[in-house]
Amino acid sequence: MESYQIPLVLLLTILSANAQTSSDENLAVVNDYLLPTSVVPIHYDIKLIPYLDDDNFTFDGEVNIKVRADEVTDVITLHQNDTIIEESSVTVTDLMTNINLIIVNQTYEALYHFYRLHLEENLQVGREYEINIKYKGYLRDDMQGLFKSSYTTSDGETRWLAATHFQPCRARRAFPSFDEPALKATFTVSIARTANRHALSNMPVVNMTGPDPDNGGYIWDHFKETPMPLSTYLMAFIVSDFTNLTTDNYLSLWQRQEAISQAEYSASISLPLLRALEDYTDLHFFLPKMDEVAVPDYQSGATEQWGLVTYRERNILFVEGVSTSSHKQSIAAVIAHEFSHMWFGNLVSPKWWDVLWLNEGFARYFQYFTLAEVEKDWRIEEQFVTAQVHTSLSVDSVNTSHPMTVDVASPEQISAIFDTISYGKAASVIRMMEHIITPAVFQQGLHRYLINVGNSSADANDLFTALDEQFTEDVGPNILDFQTIMETWTLQMGYPVLGVIRDYDSGAVTVTQERFLIRPSTGGTDTHDYKWWIPLTYTTKSEMDFISTETRAWLNATDTRATLTGLNVDPADWVVFNIQETGFYRVNYDLTNWGLLAEYLDSGDYSKMIPVNRAQIVDDLFNLARGGYLNYTVVLDLVKYLQREVDYIPWNAALTGLTYVEKRMRGADEYDYAVFKSFLLKLLSTAYSVLGLEEAPSDDHVTKLNRNQILTWVCKLEEPNCKVLLSPAGRSGRLVGMVLRLNLCKVACVGVEIGIPLNTTHKAIGGAYPVPAGESLSRHLQEVPAGKLKANASGNRADLKSVVYCTALRHGGEQEWNFLWDRFLAYSNVSTEQTLILGILGCTSDETLAHRYMNLSLSKTSGIRTQDLSLVFSSVYNSHEIGVDFAINFLTSHHQLIKEFHNSVDAVVSFISSLSGVVTKSEQADKLKQFIEDNQDALGSSAVTSATNTLVSAERNLAWLDAHAQTIAAWINATDTTTVAPGGGGGGAPSSYSSTTVLLMLLLSTVSCWIGRF
Repeated sequence: MESYQIPLVLLLTILSANAQTSSDENLAVVNDYLLPTSVVPIHYDIKLIPYLDDDNFTFDGEVNIKVRADEVTDVITLHQNDTIIEESSVTVTDLMTNINLIIVNQTYEALYHFYRLHLEENLQVGREYEINIKYKGYLRDDMQGLFKSSYTTSDGETRWLAATHFQPCRARRAFPSFDEPALKATFTVSIARTANRHALSNMPVVNMTGPDPDNGGYIWDHFKETPMPLSTYLMAFIVSDFTNLTTDNYLSLWQRQEAISQAEYSASISLPLLRALEDYTDLHFFLPKMDEVAVPDYQSGATEQWGLVTYRERNILFVEGVSTSSHKQSIAAVIAHEFSHMWFGNLVSPKWWDVLWLNEGFARYFQYFTLAEVEKDWRIEEQFVTAQVHTSLSVDSVNTSHPMTVDVASPEQISAIFDTISYGKAASVIRMMEHIITPAVFQQGLHRYLINVGNSSADANDLFTALDEQFTEDVGPNILDFQTIMETWTLQMGYPVLGVIRDYDSGAVTVTQERFLIRPSTGGTDTHDYKWWIPLTYTTKSEMDFISTETRAWLNATDTRATLTGLNVDPADWVVFNIQETGFYRVNYDLTNWGLLAEYLDSGDYSKMIPVNRAQIVDDLFNLARGGYLNYTVVLDLVKYLQREVDYIPWNAALTGLTYVEKRMRGADEYDYAVFKSFLLKLLSTAYSVLGLEEAPSDDHVTKLNRNQILTWVCKLEEPNCKVLLSPAGRSGRLVGMVLRLNLCKVACVGVEIGIPLNTTHKAIGGAYPVPAGESLSRHLQEVPAGKLKANASGNRADLKSVVYCTALRHGGEQEWNFLWDRFLAYSNVSTEQTLILGILGCTSDETLAHRYMNLSLSKTSGIRTQDLSLVFSSVYNSHEIGVDFAINFLTSHHQLIKEFHNSVDAVVSFISSLSGVVTKSEQADKLKQFIEDNQDALGSSAVTSATNTLVSAERNLAWLDAHAQTIAAWINATDTTTVAPGGGGGGAPSSYSSTTVLLMLLLSTVSCWIGRF
């Protein structure tokens, strides 16, 4: 499953509560939630009738479960949650005698979702029985279990559909079941539907019956039995009026009729991705068909049901010229992720959710490395390092992290570990495994793993055994115990920082290890002795070997220090450890080696070091300084080389580190912050100069991504470099004149004109449509026929939209904001565009507009889907420094509305927690403290405690400012910053233009080809 976010407060509460108990206590709690082992399922026969018309959002169900008794018992325990069982109709039949057993009682245990059938006599070991249960339920509106979703056609008609999302523990909300991943069974499904809809499930329809006169004329779709056993969470059903786009005999994409053309890219890449996975695993896809469905409302990014993968629309639908290159890559990656699960998660499922990483870690790993086989020029293997390794290192550097293998019991605990550790860290550690035993052995070892436990369930021992056996077969007996090595990574939270200390007289190198913490613990209760088996790879300036990732030495888990034999480094050479960052650890060198690296990178030879290791050095440095392992002056001495850097990968790492520093420097003295911004602009100057504004025919995918990230920062840092973005003065002058002749088109950047005089023709999307002056543009865009929707910008302009939109709002007013909001409503048919706009609307510098936006997110009629609500508040407080003040003021005046809309005070606490992380001024922290104090009664004691605890983030930000802001500003002042001075320099527009006019010229030059060319 493509991950979804758990609210921070909930996640920390669940995992910290789990961490405070001993292993034995955790095991006891887990056992409380597990079903008894006395009865196991063999086969389910499910019949469902979802009702979607006349506002009757309910369903009727019937399930027949064939089971086998493995122990003597007179109680059958299943899972059931939120369904109403017709107890009088429940039967248990002995299939040997065909006699119904007497049920003496039926009981429910709500905490564990247990439904128990108490029998008059014992079940016989080895004998099979059939349980028949009829039940009813409501189609949920929270995107869990069996739920309802809807969309609106271009004619304004609301269409309803039913869909499922069972992972991890929600199949029990759709049918009574043995709802644990290891309890696999085969399934036969029948679904009733109206004639204007169709049904989908994991298998193809084998036949249809009806219309059924006794059931409103419903038609029954009967699906073929699954050829292999499935975990309950992998079952799926959908009833909708969607249209399919079929690309192969068995691969189809299903979506709203008006969005069918948006599925073309996904259709083109799905089969190659599936074939690449088949080639790698040497195992064919096992089912007779694969359906991919774009669901308008969907909780997670996507879910991997066998043969029926469901997605949020933005993760499967793409419009060339409207959706961005980043959207395209994200869509391809999500498809690769879900398809990977067909082998890792579906064919081999986890024995219990404590090894969720066996599912999600492998899916995240193959999400990148399968896509790399299909889109070969996207540099996906390198992007893995900055997107997954670096992100995971950051998340895993705090005491509130958890191991990859972690005890979980309740559904809430299980849901909480669908997180960066189970996905990104696990994928990074899997990549480390690959390089430890070599890619060839790793590939064959995974094939062995899939064969050994296919159609069954596994734990980490099964994986380690298969890889170790393969290594022994291909290479020879392993002198090291692979399981022992890997369990130091899977059973402990955190990771090491490798200290590298050189003796420049002898050439010797000593390495050390300790747990890396971004906030070293003081007075904590964790007494665990954290040590790892660390695979060491390295090279020197003289060797310059960044290709070989073979382990050259080990630092074992019993040592904190070791001197490497055979490594004698010339004192003038630098040394770099962790080649291609294949190891999941950070590296901290002595100051002399850091100086040698800084000197080398700030030279014409810097590009001889591969981009991934340049990115590694930058990321390690920022985090080492953040954790107090070295001074920020060491960081600045090295990252000044970025004024030479033009590659996407190192810049991606650098901008992550700079984001942390820049957000906190906003709270510094005004002049110090201006000095820092000027320094950043100097660093960016060469990258911008090389990339430019306009896309060249030779630009590859990664160049487009790079241009977007660089221009985003240039414009975020205000005018100096935004002025540099101007086209030649003559062209700019003509564009300004065009705007004046159009009576000041309010926002040219989105490619449509508003405020055009009456009776003129608005050429918007796919044709000419008159728009009367004073009327809402969105209404007329909604009326454009679905088939007329086509690209309104060339691909490069689409890639720059986020930069242009945000800059326009930052310097514009109500008219610009209203225009973008109208565009959001008008593009209800294009999820990628709506998502992009939601992330941009908070860029406004007008507090009234920011409050209007946040208010809209608390209205069920705004058009913002529940799954996208989190984008609104983060857009406001992350876009610029004043956005934090806007959000705090909104919280203090609208907290009751927030609580009522989400039906929980936890939403208010989560809002406070998010704001605490971006507070950089004492006045902001004081406002949050005062708010909590003033609203103790409304929040309640538990929420007050949680909210107060989250304020530690604000305190840390302020402490960071006190410790580092002046140091950073002083270092910058002592260096050459003449390229771009605070508030000026670096070129500019003709002096006759005001800053606002200059900005408008920038926006128009960015999108000039959008005007009048539709």
